[in-house]
Amino acid sequence: MEADPADLASKVLMLLLKRKREAMKASEKPSKLKELIVHVARRCQDDERFNLDKLGRILFYADFWAYCQAGSSITGAEHRVGESGPAPQDLRPLVESLREEGALALDEGRPQALREPDTDLFSEHELCCVDEVIGRVWRLDAAAITSFPPESASA
Repeated sequence: MEADPADLASKVLMLLLKRKREAMKASEKPSKLKELIVHVARRCQDDERFNLDKLGRILFYADFWAYCQAGSSITGAEHRVGESGPAPQDLRPLVESLREEGALALDEGRPQALREPDTDLFSEHELCCVDEVIGRVWRLDAAAITSFPPESASA
C-alpha cells in the first residue's frame, strides 16, 4: 500500500509549521523578558530601594503570580534561586544586553529605563500581575521580599 504523496506532503508541512511555531515561541521569551525588565525599571524609577536584586524578585513573583492566576507565566523564563534570591536565570546577561542597546542604564546598581517598554507584547492581565507585584513590594528592599504576597506589605 503506497502512501498518498499529497497526504505525505501535508504531514511534512504541518510538522514544519509546528516546529516554526515552537521556534518562534522560544525566540519570543528573551524579548518578552527584556521588555518586562524595561517595564519594571520604568515603573520602579522612583523606588529608592529598587536595584538588580529587587528587579529579579519582582520578575520572579510576577511570573509566579501570573501562573497562579491564569496557568501560565508571563515570560516563560527559567528562574533560579541564587545568593541574592529568586530571579530569571538569564537576568544579568539580559540586563547587559539592554545596556549595550541603550535601553537600560545602571546607576549605582539601580536599573533605569532609557526608553519606553513595548507593552504591546503583554496582555492586560500580565501587566496587571506585574503592577500588583510592584505595588505590594514597593516599600520593601529585596531582602524583605521572601514570598508573594509579602507578609509585611498591605494588600
